[in-house]
Amino acid sequence: MRVLVTGGSGFVGSAIVRRLRADGHEVRVFVRDASRAPDGTEAFVGEVGDPSKIAEAAEGCAAVVHAAGLRSHRASARELGWTNVAGTENVLNASRHAGVARLVAIGCADVTMTSGKRVNWNEDRVLSSQPFDPHARSMARGEEQVIGAGAADMETVVLRPAWVWGAGAKAQLGELCAEGLDAGLPLYGRGEVFVATTHVDNLAHATALALEAEDAAGSVFHVVDQELSLARDFYSDLSQALGLPPPRTSAAPFRWHYLAALWRRRRGAAGAWPTDVVRRARSHSFDQQRAITRLGYAPIVSLAEGMSELATWARAQGGATALAGREVARERGLE
Repeated sequence: MRVLVTGGSGFVGSAIVRRLRADGHEVRVFVRDASRAPDGTEAFVGEVGDPSKIAEAAEGCAAVVHAAGLRSHRASARELGWTNVAGTENVLNASRHAGVARLVAIGCADVTMTSGKRVNWNEDRVLSSQPFDPHARSMARGEEQVIGAGAADMETVVLRPAWVWGAGAKAQLGELCAEGLDAGLPLYGRGEVFVATTHVDNLAHATALALEAEDAAGSVFHVVDQELSLARDFYSDLSQALGLPPPRTSAAPFRWHYLAALWRRRRGAAGAWPTDVVRRARSHSFDQQRAITRLGYAPIVSLAEGMSELATWARAQGGATALAGREVARERGLE
């Protein structure tokens, strides 16, 4: 099958490309910089704001995986709207124009994010209001477009991973290293809450299944790791793999941490923002029975395997100090 992957040079997109090529698919990538295109792919250069370029890349493809997008909750609402909402609409329209049979969009479980806990939520759970985070709101609007665009001429599928992690996540892990380098990552509580995660290779595996599963069209699927960890355990293992000090707990109330993070977000200050506080202070877990029964999904990478691979990669990058330095340079526009 010939498949176009938008955002094919990114952390998630490149993992999907590797999996699809390993499965024998012919892969095209839609990227902003051809020099960053994964080996063995046909690169098309453009922006998700240009539907004609996307249609050119999708011509002759049986399927599209839409992995391009802004994944950071620190991006501005304007940037998020243009990329995650308008960009998704452009990919949908271009794919239909090119005659694509199925489109799989990489969304996120944070479309259900509130400041409260989310335990064993399934895909049918509906919030009474919009998610509080600007990034989550943009992803929710994009997801609605994808499911609404499904029809006989083009089937659509949405995958909702939890917090995506793994070797190669330079920007994401650089943020954590910059925050926790001196005294360890703060957990904003005792660390006795559930943390749902998705290793990037598990997400790539689910994507490959979603491209061909007969019973996937028109549906949303949670994709998470097999193990459900407590925050203190997951972030301890993650910190050790990255070379950070152990995470630190706090007896201060959630509201205090949340208001402090809100103050930092409004001023664009360094440190944890509200989304970071919620992820580490509130339990979140997701029912993935739909993915198991209708996609045939089962995680292929365990937490232990992923952490071992991550530790090797982090050492090769120069450790936490080097990763934190790259993140600071990126924020200053030096990279």
